[in-house]
Amino acid sequence: MPETRHGGYDACRSVHAEQNAIISAPRKDMINSELYLAGIRKDTGEYEKDSDSCQQCKKMIINAGIQRVIVRTQKDEYKIINVEDWVKNDDLLERKNYILNLGKEAKNAKANSCNSWKTKCAENQHSLIT
Repeated sequence: MPETRHGGYDACRSVHAEQNAIISAPRKDMINSELYLAGIRKDTGEYEKDSDSCQQCKKMIINAGIQRVIVRTQKDEYKIINVEDWVKNDDLLERKNYILNLGKEAKNAKANSCNSWKTKCAENQHSLIT
């Protein structure tokens, strides 16, 4: 199922503005550069106030060597994102650790269940197939 949080781009041929900028520029021009973004809503003509790069774009921005992302939130207002903060506070790692811990918990629960079942079988002198 395509991700739709960022306009469903996974389901079409378009790429995000960040991706387009990165693939269109020489690598040497990306190192320690700034990327400027301005999102304007088609339905209202207003600036997109809560704009943020998706995970794929963040990965591309980090790997391109871009230093800062400057997002226009109003006609005269900007938010400045230090890309190094994305690296230091990587929410992908938090999610990965969460998923790994869920897997460990499930494995432990299964092991405990199996051990309990084996103990009951041994007590009742049932044959075990493992």
